[in-house]
Amino acid sequence: NIMQNIHSSPFQPQTAFEAPVFPKSDEDVEFVSLALQRNFVFANALSDEETSRKREMKSVVDAFEVHRVASAGTKISSRDLVGDYF
Repeated sequence: NIMQNIHSSPFQPQTAFEAPVFPKSDEDVEFVSLALQRNFVFANALSDEETSRKREMKSVVDAFEVHRVASAGTKISSRDLVGDYF
């Protein structure tokens, strides 16, 4: 039976995770917040309760780090490459 050959070490969840906080302007906070609200990945990822949802969204937005592109027209991604940044 193939299932007898599948093994894994026990999962050890991290209970003390602290998300990083990167400084950003109010404009950047607004930009990231809107982008996340429109992103299907985050559509149902946060709590249903409004206060918890706002706190979770702030934590996610705070963890985004701004990466400036040198000039307009700079190629930052292509479909055959693995992306590093959102």
